[in-house]
Amino acid sequence: MGPYRSIACSDECRRILKNKTYKENFTAKYWVDNPSKLKSSREKFKQTMIEKYWVEHPSQSKELIERQHKYFLDKYWVDNPMKIKDIAKKSTLWTIQTNMERYWVPYYVMTQDCREANNIISKPNLFYTDLFESYWYKVEKEFPLEHYSYDLKIWNTLIEINPFPYHNSTRSPVGDPTPPDYHYNKLKLARDNWYRCIMLRDWDDRSKIPYLLDEEKETLYARKCEVKQITREECHNFFESYHLQGDTVKNKNNIYIWLYYNNELVECMSFWLPRYNKNYEREILRLCAHKDYRVVWWADKIFKHFLKLTNANSVISYCDMSKFDWKVYEQLGFKLLKWNKPSKHWYNEKEIESRKHITDNFLRQRWYDQIFSESYGKGTNNDELMKQRGYVEIYDCGQATFIWTKS
Repeated sequence: MGPYRSIACSDECRRILKNKTYKENFTAKYWVDNPSKLKSSREKFKQTMIEKYWVEHPSQSKELIERQHKYFLDKYWVDNPMKIKDIAKKSTLWTIQTNMERYWVPYYVMTQDCREANNIISKPNLFYTDLFESYWYKVEKEFPLEHYSYDLKIWNTLIEINPFPYHNSTRSPVGDPTPPDYHYNKLKLARDNWYRCIMLRDWDDRSKIPYLLDEEKETLYARKCEVKQITREECHNFFESYHLQGDTVKNKNNIYIWLYYNNELVECMSFWLPRYNKNYEREILRLCAHKDYRVVWWADKIFKHFLKLTNANSVISYCDMSKFDWKVYEQLGFKLLKWNKPSKHWYNEKEIESRKHITDNFLRQRWYDQIFSESYGKGTNNDELMKQRGYVEIYDCGQATFIWTKS
């Protein structure tokens, strides 16, 4: 019977106890918990490697690498044990557990020391950092949260910058493509921890992104504003200037309701007949604010005016969860009907501006031949044609559907 058999409850417990005892004894004798940390031990290892293989470390020897690959091929049928899912999973869990015990983060790259030592920053991250700091926002880089790290943190908002080469689900220059639910899970984790999260894509209008962070805007009160209905022509430039998606197409059923402050347009909502769900009478299409103002209870005042104007009994609205939260809908008494799974988008940087970003919904409506003036005919696979043309698949964070009904 081994020395730990009688005091340990399991093989795992015995292993932990044995390692702990070994480290304690080694530390008491050499002042380090591992022989590899001894300078004399490291020097002796290097000397042995140089004498036998003419290199200081096994990874520098082609002979040793080939021998290792042969060993794993003979035993596991792969040249690297990390290609075996069970071994890779155990290794990842062990790494996370060790880092959590030592540094309180799952990966060492998330530690403050590593982040400060790593001066390399990507061009998109550098651009947005400079952009936000030009607005005098205090920017924190590489903010750790559980098993993820977020690119930037400003106040209570986490910002993820997702350039297409490394954040698509088709191909990646390094490693595997991004799983379709990766950004959805990351956003959900942020929300579960009471953070707002904004996901930025290549097709976003960069100049409008700072407008989403309104802590420093001038505060106005809706009771001091005048509400009125106006025409599309009057609000077109406002939407184009301040809304991330710009204005919508002209429709005879559109209703535009504005708030004026000292004869200046400060907030707007647009409504029209439901596009997808005919069970509701109206749909909120756009909610937009002036970049310089934050109007308290603006949506409530506009929505009440809209209900008085139309006498609608039910309203539906859709929210892009990668950019917005649902505080406005809560204020208006809307209920969350569902939060859809991530939707697919297609992106190709080399296409003309109007075709760089194509939603999967638009592709299904128009088909590849109509969009690109081709003639592959019926029965062709649109997804494969898009990939052949150089497009990659990028998934968003899902779209939430909100509904309001008269009580």
